[in-house]
Amino acid sequence: MKVVFLRDLPGTAKKGEVKNVADGYARNFLLPGRLAEPATKRVIEKLSIQKNRKVKRKQSDDRTERRIIGRLTGQEIKITEKRSDTGKLYRAITPQIIVAAIRDAHGLDVEPQKIRMKEPIKTAGSHEVTVDCGCNGQAKLIVTIK
Repeated sequence: MKVVFLRDLPGTAKKGEVKNVADGYARNFLLPGRLAEPATKRVIEKLSIQKNRKVKRKQSDDRTERRIIGRLTGQEIKITEKRSDTGKLYRAITPQIIVAAIRDAHGLDVEPQKIRMKEPIKTAGSHEVTVDCGCNGQAKLIVTIK
């Protein structure tokens, strides 16, 4: 019987795959457990449409990431924070604060998980921060704390 898998099954198939399986395996395990459904024309067409949407979304995300890298590489982001007489900040600069500063300065939405820094910034001055956009590359920018 030909089925479309609705979930990943290690060693058997991944979600969205169409495979031939034994009739008993499909009737007794896959279909009642809602792990797969029979591969009808309608289901295969629906799967094809979903794959096309996924590809288009990925291409759009890739273009957005390349644009972010192009606009942020070498830029300086300025953040004003209160500090003590010794130069230590009263609060650490975290990726969330940097994301807000990028949004204010350049109008770009960057996810906090993409900001790479060794540890939160706790001193005034200039610090190098990397924005990691996966396989599209990285943008290095300078965060200046005043």
